Amino acid sequence: MNIEYNGSGGILELIQSTVSGNSILSDSGFLAGAGVYNSAGKCTITNSTISGNSIPASASASALAGGAGLYNDALGTVEI
Repeated sequence: MNIEYNGSGGILELIQSTVSGNSILSDSGFLAGAGVYNSAGKCTITNSTISGNSIPASASASALAGGAGLYNDALGTVEI
């Protein structure tokens, strides 16, 4: 399962879910949140697994990269 984007004040609840095996294949642009990307919304994760998600190795040099499994923007909130 891939939750690509939660923004604009949306609410995302993951309950007893698995987010796994998702990848960002491009090595340009915004390279974050292959599994869950939370922008300006509220994300609640309960009894769930986020694992095995990836971004390109070249992304480590980019200021626009991070959080292959879960990326939370400064405007979003995450409760685990």
